[in-house]
Amino acid sequence: MSAALVAVPAVPLAAAALIAAARPSWRLAAVAACAASALAPILLLVSRGDAVEVGWLDVARWHVAVGLRADGLAWTTALLVAGVSLVVNVYSAGYMAHGRDRRRFFAWMSFFQGAMLALVLASSLVLLFAAWEAVGLASWALIAHEDRDPAARRAGAQAFLVTRLGDMGLLLAIAVVLEVTGSSDVAALGAQREVRVGSADRIDFLLPGGLGVEVKINGSLSGLTRQVHRYAQREEISALIVVTTRHRLAQLPDTMHGKPVRVVKVGGW
Repeated sequence: MSAALVAVPAVPLAAAALIAAARPSWRLAAVAACAASALAPILLLVSRGDAVEVGWLDVARWHVAVGLRADGLAWTTALLVAGVSLVVNVYSAGYMAHGRDRRRFFAWMSFFQGAMLALVLASSLVLLFAAWEAVGLASWALIAHEDRDPAARRAGAQAFLVTRLGDMGLLLAIAVVLEVTGSSDVAALGAQREVRVGSADRIDFLLPGGLGVEVKINGSLSGLTRQVHRYAQREEISALIVVTTRHRLAQLPDTMHGKPVRVVKVGGW
């Protein structure tokens, strides 16, 4: 039932909007937040295995859609999010009994739950990014809820800044996926592992569109250069990313056989 799947994130978001617009007493706000949290796991059980997608943009070879999918790890993670949210909301009803702006707190809690459920169920990178932004906004509002406390305001600002910095990397990754696969579908990221390339080599990951990823920790630069050179000769590989922790292995040319080569250095020395 695709309607039940759409309702999984929509119900907490609707509860947040209702609390913000109707401005009920904080106790009614807490009841609404808890009820939305309790309904989410039931909707997930009903909609297990369902998927819904709406086409949004088709330009040249790019297909951009917005959708939800409740299968495998996404469904399990969403069920965990819904269960934890229910426990947190019930606990908060007692914890916030003497707090400030309790109605606002429960509105943001419901908004956070809806955004997080949309994030883990998203089958589209576009929806995933939008939900990520919403989660970041809700995190800032909840962390800085006690706005009279300078420490809470600083912590909220710090969390907001960190997530905004993460936006740049996420946007760049989405742009790369769109360019390589032509699709915003998360399923387009399905990578094959240890794929045989030629008669003697195996590349660590091969993504749709021919994007090869090689993870290299040890070895020599000359050996890695020869290996990447052999990969670049293969027709099934259109571009290469080499991930390494060693600076001496990060000195590869930008192109080989007309195919882009990018080196990502993470930590290490």
